[in-house]
Amino acid sequence: PERLLACWLAPSSARLHCHVARQDDEGAGCTTPDPGLPLETTSRVELRLMGQALAVSVNGSLACSAEGFVAKFKGMGGASFTLGSKAHEVAEAVLANIHYKARLDEPEAAEWGAPRVPPVRTLLGPQRRCERGKLVVGDLVSAEEFEVAFDIIGWARAGPEGMLQSIMLFATTNNHYGHQGDR
Repeated sequence: PERLLACWLAPSSARLHCHVARQDDEGAGCTTPDPGLPLETTSRVELRLMGQALAVSVNGSLACSAEGFVAKFKGMGGASFTLGSKAHEVAEAVLANIHYKARLDEPEAAEWGAPRVPPVRTLLGPQRRCERGKLVVGDLVSAEEFEVAFDIIGWARAGPEGMLQSIMLFATTNNHYGHQGDR
């Protein structure tokens, strides 16, 4: 599977790092500045990839942003959404009310044979603790431009400096041979 979008917490803090993959390289992302998310309280995070810009807002205020998303992955069927990543330590966090919203032009403008993207999909409702690689949705239809919104309660968890702790991962599933991103 190939990572499309991932979010982590930095160790010993609640700085949020969000990373979006690009076709031309490993991708790019941004990290919220110190002190990060408020600890042990609910924060609403909104992540938006529009045009060439990634923007991450926390509780309605822009927290960080990144530019240069020229070679974004096209929309595809069969993407997965997991709480935590199998490849990283899992953050000490609880997530809830996770929504994925496709940002689309007119539906008639979609290429023939392209997957039909539901405009908004609820991926998770009630609170759930992050787990290592816990599959939540395995049939997500992704879009080139999108918004992801979620509630998070995070706790500072010790760990080696620079070793991010995973909270969520969107990835290709390699179950639709020939789709862009299946490698």
